[in-house]
Amino acid sequence: MDKLKVITAVMVIAVFLAACQNKDKHSESKEPDITDVSAAEIEDGNSTIVTSEEQTSSQETLKETKKADAKIIEQNIQELIKNGSRKWNTDSELLAANYLKKQMESYGYNIHIQEFPAYEFDIMASGNGDYFNLNPYNSEAIGTGHNVIADINTGKETDKVLVMTAHYDTVSKELGIIDNTSGVVTLLEVARLVSELHLPFNLRFIFFSSEERFLYGSRYYVSSLSSEELSKIAACINVDMVGYKNGQELIVATPYFADDINIVHNSVDGVENSLAKEWHRIFPELETFVKVESSSDHFSFEKMEIPNMMITQKYFDVETTRKTDSDLDNLSITELENTINLIKEYIENLDISKVYYENIPLVPAVK
Repeated sequence: MDKLKVITAVMVIAVFLAACQNKDKHSESKEPDITDVSAAEIEDGNSTIVTSEEQTSSQETLKETKKADAKIIEQNIQELIKNGSRKWNTDSELLAANYLKKQMESYGYNIHIQEFPAYEFDIMASGNGDYFNLNPYNSEAIGTGHNVIADINTGKETDKVLVMTAHYDTVSKELGIIDNTSGVVTLLEVARLVSELHLPFNLRFIFFSSEERFLYGSRYYVSSLSSEELSKIAACINVDMVGYKNGQELIVATPYFADDINIVHNSVDGVENSLAKEWHRIFPELETFVKVESSSDHFSFEKMEIPNMMITQKYFDVETTRKTDSDLDNLSITELENTINLIKEYIENLDISKVYYENIPLVPAVK
């Protein structure tokens, strides 16, 4: 019995000494900084330490899940329409250009306002075969336009640029709610959402003036670029007339056919280019209709053989969207939110290596 007591006493002493040594080791290690623990991570007196790597991962997830904000969209609409129509060569056009500049700067973009002279130009000059002759009658300048150009480096070790465009000018006396305030606020919100993304290309957002004057602003911009500058543009995606509450579904438009040049106009079968194919790859469930349409600023990029596509809607009532386009009731904020989120997702998932220019005739034969 005495031997058992001695053995027990020895074991107790050994355990005590081991516990003391273990305590000393822990006292020498660095205590966690309580400032690294958020209130949300403290529950019932127990805290969870979050590493900097986990915090960074969480921040990246937040960036990826950013969605369109209806309040921001509505604010941009009000700012753009408050000075009246934005016809080229007017004070209201310049005020709108400066607002776009301020907003894009606040999102982290580098801004350049490209001022350009405008000369006498009409439908005959527009279709005379020399697309980039912007002074066909050798006239004196009759006005000035302003393109707002915003760049941001989202790509790593690349000089390739994806260009996103929308025209902000309007016809005389109209606010251009659908044509094209809708496209401008869409592009503004997309620019805000994608400004912190890491992509395999850089981004350039261009708000064109003078689109309503035979695409004059985009003609000027594209023709002003050097061969080297043109070669860096991977593609142009244009947004024109979206969010119209009676406009049916969102569609993509291209100025030429790629798969079959003998199909009927406005048929979804075979009407594609590489950008449209990417749209269908990213959104197969949408079964997006593709139409032939060249009457917007993406066509100026087409004339330089740069891959291009327009995002618009399938149907428009001409009286509403062209002749009396000052009614805010024609615009659906929900439709704009959906369009913005789709475009953001498209940019995030676009495989730029699959984007190329197809040299297909503009007007295909019809069976």
